[in-house]
Amino acid sequence: MYELAFLLVVAVIPLTWAVTLVQEVSLGETAILKCPSNDDNHRFQFWQLQTENLVIGPTNHFNKDKYKYDVLTGKLHIRGVSSNEHGLYTCVCKHITDNSFFSETVELLVKRDWEDVYETDPFTNVFRITLTVVLLIILAALVFVIYNSWLDRTARFRALATDEESSDEAGSSHRTAGTNLRPLTSLYNHYF
Repeated sequence: MYELAFLLVVAVIPLTWAVTLVQEVSLGETAILKCPSNDDNHRFQFWQLQTENLVIGPTNHFNKDKYKYDVLTGKLHIRGVSSNEHGLYTCVCKHITDNSFFSETVELLVKRDWEDVYETDPFTNVFRITLTVVLLIILAALVFVIYNSWLDRTARFRALATDEESSDEAGSSHRTAGTNLRPLTSLYNHYF
């Protein structure tokens, strides 16, 4: 029973693997995208840019200075690539003998100069500011802890010093009567 249900599901849902080709191009260069669906049994019809719903083909309006395509091979030339052209481009071809269509997608990645990204990217700048603020808070907390431990250490030293002085005073009461302790300066003045 379960085997039959599994076979029905597999028969109803075809197993297709969509592979997206990736084309990298540097900022400002001309990108050339090959139409992967154009072969001996299919002929090029148009390119579709999925992010802008822009159709680049024979009977469509598009920026002819920016985009140029080859009717026979389906190659798409994009001049002066910017980050706006980043995205998925689908090449649609029509079968020669019947009216079926075949399409495959190419992803255009625009490589940017990292120095420009670091200087102009808002996410990078927000990250820098956040990191700087966090580091300043950690530094302030560290200075606060060190200062408090220094104050605590000096307070303990003073308490230790006062404890020793009080024990010296307590020890002087055990001295014999008639012993007169004078500071050295007074003895020096007395004899000289």
